[in-house]
Amino acid sequence: MLHFLKSIIGFWFKAIHRQLILAFVLSTALLMLVFAHSLIRHEAGFLESRSVEQATALAHTLAVSSASWALADDVVGLQEVVLSVGNLLHLRYVLEHAPERREEIHHYLDRAEQLFGHPADGGNAGLQEALLITMGGGKKNIDRGAQLAMALNKKQANEYMHRLEVAGLGDRRYRMNPALAMALDPPKA
Repeated sequence: MLHFLKSIIGFWFKAIHRQLILAFVLSTALLMLVFAHSLIRHEAGFLESRSVEQATALAHTLAVSSASWALADDVVGLQEVVLSVGNLLHLRYVLEHAPERREEIHHYLDRAEQLFGHPADGGNAGLQEALLITMGGGKKNIDRGAQLAMALNKKQANEYMHRLEVAGLGDRRYRMNPALAMALDPPKA
């Protein structure tokens, strides 16, 4: 083994051009190792910060969406919230890996949001009135029913917008059905 090492060292150090080649190869290998190490550390930090950001956003979504279900001790409602958050992850994946489908997704959301219209926009006026009477506790309290319905619409619209933001569709606020957009809180600065 010792003889083998001596023969290799002797081969490289007999001529100056071999020494230059060896120096170039070793310095290039060292630089590549340093660059690879730096790149891996940078990417690991970026991926970690992105994971923390996404986990925080999902935790916030779960906390906001599941508060009423947790207070009511409704396990089925909590399961629905968790499943809807899981669907957000699928939507985010599609937006990250197929950004050309963003307009298609907006088109589907436009169609789905048409269901949130007011009676003047073609909604069911009879259903609206029945809902207001029921929420108010009778015809005498229809004004209270209207207040409760407005508060419910506001909560639904804000939760919907928050989920869109978590999925990566924060720009939806400016393209949303006007009847739904009216119930939104102003954007956070």
